[in-house]
Order: sequence, then structure tokens, then C-alpha cells
Amino acid sequence: DGWKLRQTSEAIIKLGEWYESTVTLTATSIRVVIRAKGGDADLWDSGVTPMEDVGKETVCGLVDEAPDTTGKTRWDNLRVSTDDAGAAAQLVEIARRVQARRAEAERQRLAAEKLQEAGIALIPMPRQVNLQPDRGDWKLAGPVTISGDSADAQDAVAAVLKERAGVTVQPGAADGDIRLQGMPPDGPLAGHGGQAYSLSVGRDGVVIQAGTPAGYFYAAQTLCQLAGEGGTCHGVVINDWPAIETRLVMIAVSQGAFKVIDEDYWKRVIGELAAVKINAVMPYFEGGTFYYEKYPFVGIKGPDGFTKDKGKSLSEYAKQHFMQIIPQQESLGHSGSLLTHEELSDIKESGSVFCSSKEKTFEFLGDLYDELTEAFPNAAYIHVGGDEFTSGFAKCDLCKKRAEEIGEPGLYAEHMNRLRDMLRDRDRGMMIWWHERGYTEQAADKLPKDIVVFDWHYGNQKSYPTLARLQGLGFTEVWATPAVTRYYGGSNDWDNTFGNISGFLAEGAERGVPGECTCTWVHGIWGGRNLFELNLYGVVFSGNCAWNPGASDYADFRWRFGRHWFGLQGDDVEQQVMQAIHAPYGDRTDQKFWSNNRMMEPVLSEPLWKTAEAIKKSPEMVEGAKQLLKYCRRADRVLKKWQATAPRNQVSAEFYAHDVHIHATLARRILAVDGLVNAYAEAKNLGFAELSDQIGPSIEDLRRLSRDYQRIDDMFKRSVLEAGGGESGWGGWFPFVSGGGVQFRVQEGKAHVDKQVAHLKRIMGTGQLAEDPFVR
Repeated sequence: DGWKLRQTSEAIIKLGEWYESTVTLTATSIRVVIRAKGGDADLWDSGVTPMEDVGKETVCGLVDEAPDTTGKTRWDNLRVSTDDAGAAAQLVEIARRVQARRAEAERQRLAAEKLQEAGIALIPMPRQVNLQPDRGDWKLAGPVTISGDSADAQDAVAAVLKERAGVTVQPGAADGDIRLQGMPPDGPLAGHGGQAYSLSVGRDGVVIQAGTPAGYFYAAQTLCQLAGEGGTCHGVVINDWPAIETRLVMIAVSQGAFKVIDEDYWKRVIGELAAVKINAVMPYFEGGTFYYEKYPFVGIKGPDGFTKDKGKSLSEYAKQHFMQIIPQQESLGHSGSLLTHEELSDIKESGSVFCSSKEKTFEFLGDLYDELTEAFPNAAYIHVGGDEFTSGFAKCDLCKKRAEEIGEPGLYAEHMNRLRDMLRDRDRGMMIWWHERGYTEQAADKLPKDIVVFDWHYGNQKSYPTLARLQGLGFTEVWATPAVTRYYGGSNDWDNTFGNISGFLAEGAERGVPGECTCTWVHGIWGGRNLFELNLYGVVFSGNCAWNPGASDYADFRWRFGRHWFGLQGDDVEQQVMQAIHAPYGDRTDQKFWSNNRMMEPVLSEPLWKTAEAIKKSPEMVEGAKQLLKYCRRADRVLKKWQATAPRNQVSAEFYAHDVHIHATLARRILAVDGLVNAYAEAKNLGFAELSDQIGPSIEDLRRLSRDYQRIDDMFKRSVLEAGGGESGWGGWFPFVSGGGVQFRVQEGKAHVDKQVAHLKRIMGTGQLAEDPFVR
């Protein structure tokens, strides 16, 4: 309820000097003391500050709040002591895990360094890889012969080589180019599961050992990455297996964009994700995206959205890539785009929450599950949602009465158990979100422990204690759930995204979680820049970390991503990716007004006089726009190079350039408005005769700006089939966003610019100066 006991030191510590800070924490108090390192007097002593019970975990944060130094403080040499034996044991275990994680990261860093020196980019980084030059090189060039193991194993390898390397495979004798062998029970991969493989490459060919077709499939993916663009594989021995068994990507097709579910686009995404060993995809349905045949009014995209036929076709394609498609249908809250229909008003508890007390609710949801089961026949689960519903929960008389009897967590458990039984009858397991206000934990004694609980947190944290807490309550299927957040945070939120993904998945692997889900939210809302294609950089990083959490060094990954995703060459690949994708608009500490990407869409769409008023209030925007434009030009130079030369995934470069162009248009708009204000003021000083010379360049700037808007709109239209996008506009939440619209008022902004040009020409034709140059 706010910072009731907030304290701030009056003493100012200096950047570049070291200080010693002591935090003394009890169950009911906290005290902070700061002194200069080696000093004999305290700079600040907060005194013993009483607190309520601090609970099971407390995070102490010392924050530098000066606007020009935010985030620059570094902490070192942390020492912890306690008189609580249980807490001491816990701290020792944390220290052991941190040290083990650091040691593994260093081992992986050294292995990755050797691969990079050899020009080899592998995603994910194998768990154990040893370059062995004495084995010699082998060329992956077709046709190649394959021998050994089962026909299914041979088919799995042949399919990958054809798809990823364009190489045909034919059966051969026992000494074929590629020899497949079963996994020895006492080998180095014993006990690592069905996705493990061993890969040995040398001048005499390739030997793959695996226990299942999936293991052979992943070995073949690594072999194609080893071959690179030239096809030459260096001598190497790899033993590899995943840290987390199921590596899932959730795609929010009900939150704007994905105006069309295009099978060719989804097949490309499935193939690219399978290549980096991601093995599950989850389309997220609230309503409007899946066309339910029994309730056709729900699927407002109609046959352009997901249909049974598309689901079956894509499920079969995914199965060929050792992947499953698992649908998520919100079945408690987050259902406003469903419950807005008049036909469903009688099962609505509130605007976006289903009534838990009406039988018709479950009859309706059962009908949806029937169609999803048919559409996605290979899915082991259906996700039913179950978060962020409490503001509209237990509101009707029936639900309110039941909640008074058993508590709201009890009513939540009854609802979830009913859904779980319905899915069990349909031969599906149930997935749910961990409830952010504690209902999952409060109702743990009432929920079956085989429910898959998605423990979701999207912050760059050092620990994720709810994993252990949920496991401690008996849930056997707790999954780590990070998110790619860049496009709905700051303009460069990759630091948060990469920290969240790497930290959460590392802790998940340590806790032995059976699965993880990396979310990609809010496509097409909050400014509209988040087309799905733009998330793939972060998604690929999640696949890398879920397979091998130790290999999460950001700079190394940038190099590997550039080489793998685009086929880039040269010594500066990591720098190119940094400038074009990871931090195209400057480091976070260097960003100014554009660090809040939600402000861009309103500024780009508003009348120009409003931008002039904003500049008048904050004149520093002009210098900021100049700096932003420099960043955009730098990124655009790299992206143009990729578009011209990259052998793979050029569509990604096209839409990264689209994002950069949106930022550049914002900068040019600010500069054009500022230029017009200054030119008009000069013309008023010089007289009407000089008007044309003064504002003529401004008119040309605005005409160019109009062309910028049109180009943005054209790219949104193009994104429909190529980038998981939609057409731009502004139509509210429903049906516009649910129908795939992207909330970005491009044409509205263009109209304001065009009106401004016409207004200036009218002024020039009148023979007299108006009070100001703007149309209002």
C-alpha cells in the first residue's frame, strides 16, 4: 500500500568510489548502515526500522536514484551471516548452486570460444562439444548414403538434411557416409532421455548414436549447423541432451496481429523453431481467432483464423518435426472477446469472466474442447488459463454465496477441477497459469497434483522462488514461464528479456522442471510494433537456454544468432546484431523519450500542433530526435546489408527495418515540426515576401513524412502473411484487436500531415501570415 516507511540517505555517495553497506534483517525489523570503504564513521544509519512479518523471503535493494547514474552502481563481496540454522543451510545451498552455475557457464564459455574461432555457430550450444582437428573434415554434399538403425531413424535424419541443407540421402551399405547406431546402455548419455544423441564427425564420415528418432532428428539439426554455408564439417565429438524436456513457445494469436493464420508462415516458423530444438508451440485463444463450428459467431476472423483443417494440417507438419501444437483456450478469465457476444451473456460472471456456478458454462467450454481436441490431435494437453480474473470473480448471487461458504480459492479449485475432469474425459492433460494472487497455492490441497502449473514471472530476477514453493506443495508438473518482453517494455528491453529467460530457465533446470513456456504477448497492441516475427530473436534465445542453460552469454549468443539465423559472415557479426536488433536505439541508459515505446504511437498519430506544444514544454526532445535518428541510420545500414546479402530469413531483416523505420519516422516528425516552427517565426520577422523561401523546405520535409507514413502502412499490410501481423488502424479492443487489427493509427497520422501541407499552401496563397502555421 505504498512507501509508508521509505527512507533516503541525505548523504550523497560518489560514482567511482567504493562503500560498505550493512543490512541487518530480523523477522520484524530492518537496519541499513553505509560508510566509505575503510572509513571509520557512518555516512548513514537508518536506525532499526520496525516492519511487519517479512515472510519467507525478503529482497533488500539499495538503489541509486540520481537520473544520470541510474543502474551504474556495482556491488561486490557480499557476505551473509545469520543465527538461524535453517536459514544458514539455505544460504549455503544457494551459494553452492550459484558457484556451480558460474563454473558451468565458464566451461561453456570456453567451449563456445573455441567453436567461434573455428567459425562454428550452434544453437542451442551442445552440452559437451570437443573439436578434434586430427579427425579431419567431412563435406556435407549430396547425395550421401546412410546406414544402420531403423527406417524411422533414417527417415528422421534424411528429412532434416533435405530441408535444412538441400542434401538428398539414399540407403547405403554398413559403412555409409552417415552411420546410425543405437544408444549404448552404459555410454556417456545413459539416463539422459529420448532426445539425447552423440555425434562424431571426421574425414571418414559421421556416426550418430541415439535411442529414438527424436534423438537422431536433433543430431541431424546439429550436423546441418556444423556444415554451415559451405558444407564443410570440422572434426568434432558431441554428446548432447536437453536440460528441460519440453521447450514450448506460446504465441498470443488473440491479442492483435495474426489477422490471418497463414499455413505457409506457420510452417516456416515451426521448421525454424525445430531447427533450434524447440519442441512445442501453443497458440493462445481468448476468442475470435479459432473458428468453432458449433459457435461460428465466436470466430470473428472466420476461415482466415485457426480452423479445424488448419489445426490438423499444422499438427501433422509439427509432428514430422518432433513437435506438438498445444492449444490454450481461456476458460475462466481473460475472456472478454468471447463473452461480449450476446449469445453468451447468460454464462458471463462479469465482462471477461465465466460464471462458475452455471452448468451451461461447462457445456459451452466442453464444446470448445471437443473441437480443439479434433483440431490438434497430437496435443497431450489443453491449457485452460486461470490467471488475472479476480476483479470479476464471484460476483453473481450464486458464485458469491458459494465463495462465502468455501472461500474464493475454494471456488477457483472447484472450477479448475471441473475443467480437469472434462479434459481427462477427452484424453488430455490440463495446463493452468499460476495465480498471481495466490489462489493456486491456497487451493493446493484441493487441486490434483498432476495439473501442469505455468509459474510465470517476467522480470530480470536473480531467483524464482515460486518454483520451489509450488513443487513443495506437491505439484509434479511445475513449468518455468518467462517472456519476450522487449516490444511492450522499453524500446530496448532485451536486457530484461534475456535476464528473465536465462535466469528463469537456469533455475528451472536446477529444480528439475519437466517443461518451460516462453511467452510472446501483446502482438499488435500498445503501439502495434510487436509483429510476431520480431520476437523470434528472443524466442531462439529461449530455446538455447532451455536446452543448455549454461551457454547463455549474451554476446556469444548474438554472434551465433547472426551466423545461424541469417548466415552472416565476417568478424563483426556480434556487433551487427547488437546495432540492428539488440540495441538499435542505444543502450537503455542512453535512450531518452523513445525508451517508452507506448508514447510513439500517440505522437505519430496526433495533429502536428500537439507535437509543437510538446516540444515547447520539453525542448530537449529536438536533440533527442537527432540522436534517435543517428541510431536508426546506423541500424538501417546494417539491415540493408542483411537484406542484400543474407542467405536466410531475410524477411526478419525486412521487419526489423520496419521497426527501425517507425522510430526514424517519429524522429523526423519531431524535427520537421520544430523546423516549421522556427522557419515560420523567421518568415514573420522577414515579412510575407520571404515566406516561400522559409517554409518551402518544411513543406518538402512534411511531404517526405507523408511518404514515411504510407511506407509504414504498406509494411503492416505486408505483415499479414509474412510476419504474423495485421492491418493498422484503431478500432478499440473488440472486435478490432481480436480480429487481428494492429493498434497503430498510421493513416490518421498521415492525414494530419497531408492537411498541414495543404494548410501551408493556402497560407502562401492568401498573401498574409496567419498567427501560427498549424491547422487546428
